[in-house]
Amino acid sequence: MKSVEVLLRHLHSLDIKLYTDGNNLRCNAPKGKLTATLKEQLSEHKTEILSFLQTANGISDHSD
Repeated sequence: MKSVEVLLRHLHSLDIKLYTDGNNLRCNAPKGKLTATLKEQLSEHKTEILSFLQTANGISDHSD
């Protein structure tokens, strides 16, 4: 999972936002920031990223 955390930090530093839409991974990125390499890494780690985001969303939903 370490590589996923590093990837997510890198995306955050580029102002690339990831979110879930059901079982789909979506992103919002400034023009030109989402390179082919980053897209490939997102695809490779999609399952892990979805799990991480869904867990994080579950924690924040229950923190009220």
